[in-house]
Amino acid sequence: MIRRAPWWFPPISYVGIGAGVVLVSFFHPWSPTPLLPFAVTAQLALLLVMVRVMWKWPPFAAWLAAMPWAHRIVLGALMLGIFWGHYTFNGRTYFPFVVWEIFPHAEGNTDVVTAQQFYGKTMSGKKVRLLVEREFPSIIQIDRIETLDSAYGPGTTDHLAQALAKMYNANHPGDPVRAVDLVQTSVNLHPPAGESRNEPSWKLLKSYEISPAPSR
Repeated sequence: MIRRAPWWFPPISYVGIGAGVVLVSFFHPWSPTPLLPFAVTAQLALLLVMVRVMWKWPPFAAWLAAMPWAHRIVLGALMLGIFWGHYTFNGRTYFPFVVWEIFPHAEGNTDVVTAQQFYGKTMSGKKVRLLVEREFPSIIQIDRIETLDSAYGPGTTDHLAQALAKMYNANHPGDPVRAVDLVQTSVNLHPPAGESRNEPSWKLLKSYEISPAPSR
């Protein structure tokens, strides 16, 4: 007896994958503009093809069939949460199901790139750069400083400056920081023809006075 394959086998299943890619790329309900086709759509296509292949891969199918129904539901919920959290592009709301990217991307046609940085002035007059990743090694990455207040609420940048100074002083009691400057550096990526790229320009945005730690 010949057993007929289910109707959703190829090519219909791959047509469905293509339709899903188009829907997510150009009709994303949380985004007013279409998503980036290579940084996002390629991930979706690879993910769907992988799921489609694994679904009928004998070892995986046998493992899934041996699972109790409760375990299947939990596994499906976790996979859906990862998928949903990634494509909502709102990691703060859907944490720990957060956005991830595997493709690099470039900012549009930007002539000048800017970045904000913290610099501390120690009691001896030395200038030190205050990095979150160095003062708090358990933190491997944070948002750009210029986006902190809009993302986490007004005053977040001020609190970060104080926290960095406090941690630096705890690690360097002999020469503590007495002031912190928030500066913006700018680099011209496309200088005029015949001119070499200039050194970064510096602009002081804000200064913070750091009070000495109370003596015990």
